[in-house]
Amino acid sequence: MGYMLEIQDVHKTFNAGTINEKVALNGVNLNLNPGDFVTIIGGNGAGKSTTLNAIAGVWSIDAGKIVIDGVDITKLSEHKRAAFLGRVFQDPMTGTAATMSIEENMAIAARRGQRRGLGWGITKKENQNLRLAKENLCKEKEKAELERDKKTLETANLKLEIAQLESERDNLIEYKREQSELSKPIYDVINARLDMLNSLLAKEITNNDTYAKPYVKWIESIHQDKKKFMDSTRLAFTASHPKFISYLEQHRITTDEINYLCLYAIGLRGKEVGEYIQVKRHYNISSEIRKKLGIDEHETNIGLYIRRLLKDL
Repeated sequence: MGYMLEIQDVHKTFNAGTINEKVALNGVNLNLNPGDFVTIIGGNGAGKSTTLNAIAGVWSIDAGKIVIDGVDITKLSEHKRAAFLGRVFQDPMTGTAATMSIEENMAIAARRGQRRGLGWGITKKENQNLRLAKENLCKEKEKAELERDKKTLETANLKLEIAQLESERDNLIEYKREQSELSKPIYDVINARLDMLNSLLAKEITNNDTYAKPYVKWIESIHQDKKKFMDSTRLAFTASHPKFISYLEQHRITTDEINYLCLYAIGLRGKEVGEYIQVKRHYNISSEIRKKLGIDEHETNIGLYIRRLLKDL
C-alpha cells in the first residue's frame, strides 16, 4: 500500500529576487500513511499555512512534488485538486456558502470532484442521505452521552467504594490499637481482613485485578469450611468480647444469628456475608435480628451498627 500523501523536496519563496524575499518552504519532505493523524506546529512564519496551501493548490510551488494516493497533483489547479482532498478552515465561514443552508453546503461537499450542472440544490436522494446521516449523528450523540453518564456513575461508585473500604480499614486499625489483649484467633482474622482490604483498595485505585488475588484466595479458603470459620470467629469474640456476646444473648439472639453478626463485627460487608448463606436466608436473619435488637429502620447498614455496638460495650 502506497502513501496517502507524499511531499517531496518542496520549495516555495515569496517575492523572490526582491528586498521582500521570504523563503517559506525549503526542501520540505513528508510521507503520510492512510489513517495517519498529524499536527503541524511552529511559530508565525514557520510555513504551516504555506504547506497546507501548497497541498491544496492555493500556491504553486517552485520545486518539488506533491502526490496524493499515487496521483501527482503538483501541476493541478486548486479546483481540480478538490477531487482528492477536503479542507476545513479555522474561520468557519471560509470555504462555505454563508447564504446557503447547512444541508446545501453538505450537498456541495458531497459532490466534490463531480461535474457540475443546473439542477436542484439538493436532490431527493441527497435529502434522504442527509436525513439518515443526521439520525445516525443523533444516535451517536445519545450513545456518547449515555457512555459519559455511565462513566460518571462508575466514577462516583468507585469513589464511594474506595471511601467505604478506607473507612473499614481505618476502623479495624483503630480497633486493633484500642484492644491490646485480643485473642490470637480474632487477631489473625482481623489481620487477614486488613490485608484483604488493602488488596481491594489497590485493585479499585489502579483498576488492576492482580491486586485482588489475596482477597480471592482468602474468600476461597474460607469457603472450604464456612461453618468452621463462623464458629471460630464467634468463639474468638466470646473470649475477647464477653459483654458483646452477653448483650446479644440477652436479646434472644441465637447461635446462628451471633455467627452471622460476628461476620459483620470483623468488617465483612453485606455482599461478603451473603457468600456464607443463601440470599433469602440472609434477608430473613437480618430482619429477625433487627426486630430483636430494635434497630431503627433508617439504620440501613447493619454492619456499621454492630461495629458501633461492639465499640460501646
